[in-house]
Amino acid sequence: MNAEYKGFGLSLGFIWQTGGQIYNTTLLNKVENANARYNVDKRVLTDRWTTPGQVARYKAVADGSYTQPTSRFVQDYSLMQMSNLNIYYDFKHCNFMKHCFLDKLKLTFYMSDLCTWSNVKIERGTDYPYAKTFSFSLQAIF
Repeated sequence: MNAEYKGFGLSLGFIWQTGGQIYNTTLLNKVENANARYNVDKRVLTDRWTTPGQVARYKAVADGSYTQPTSRFVQDYSLMQMSNLNIYYDFKHCNFMKHCFLDKLKLTFYMSDLCTWSNVKIERGTDYPYAKTFSFSLQAIF
């Protein structure tokens, strides 16, 4: 999506996925096999078995047995991600550009990985580097 008005410009990029599946390792490693003495996912306390006869998604906290990877951690996956934002101002409409030695002057702000909306709650950046990127640029053409 792009727009420009009186020298100001905006560009947004989105990623959309639907109809797929994902193996949610967060459920296995941070919920099902979580050690309650360390920092854990809140689902450790909310979605676990606590009383006899209860139907729960995960075993009791006191059960220290290791859960092997199984297909019950496969989930349907849909994703909407705002992948990039680009805002700029082109000084071509400014009066000082007529009287200076520059042919073009443009200031730009860029940002990547702004936000993600997904139906699956997973941790990001635990197995691969994850970082939001911000940058400014100034383009001058003489």
